[in-house]
Amino acid sequence: MGEFLVIWEIDISADTSAEAAAEALRIQRDPFSEATFFTVVDKKTGEKATVDLEYLDESQDSDHGENHAEVLSDQGRA
Repeated sequence: MGEFLVIWEIDISADTSAEAAAEALRIQRDPFSEATFFTVVDKKTGEKATVDLEYLDESQDSDHGENHAEVLSDQGRA
């Protein structure tokens, strides 16, 4: 099992940093949110990929219990 840095970015207008963070958390927790796009960096190799979980395959890999998602691009080393 590897270690990954998962990055989700969003622009939010707010009066304070705490309000911005609270709004981002609300968006993440919304089951109908379209906040499904992530940049993922393999911490060992530095390889970067952009992943969109909106294309999550409803089936799961029975051997590993992992969901499948569309990897939009592999960007090589960070």
